[in-house]
Amino acid sequence: MKTEFPAFTALLKKGKDYADNLVENSLFKRAMGYEFEETTQEVRMGKEGEATPSIIRKVKKHVIPDTLAQIFWLKNRRPESWRDKQVVEHENNEFMQALKELGREEGLNADAVK
Repeated sequence: MKTEFPAFTALLKKGKDYADNLVENSLFKRAMGYEFEETTQEVRMGKEGEATPSIIRKVKKHVIPDTLAQIFWLKNRRPESWRDKQVVEHENNEFMQALKELGREEGLNADAVK
């Protein structure tokens, strides 16, 4: 189907990219925290029983940064620093030699200790 209707396939991809961008921007906004203005309106009942708007209030609210969104962002954008499993390479030859000797004393295969 993709080969039969390349224009349709391109439109689908464009729609997916648009949605992905919206979600990415929302995740970033949530990770950083944001402010918004909330408008409320009180309604009072008149003498005849009719509803009349009386007070309109605008309140600025703050959403605090979300640490879970921050962790998710960093694990995906900087996995070399933020992944759960860290790979540490040792360049100390004396340390590696001591491990091999310890393995020999314990009856382990020296090649298994690397």
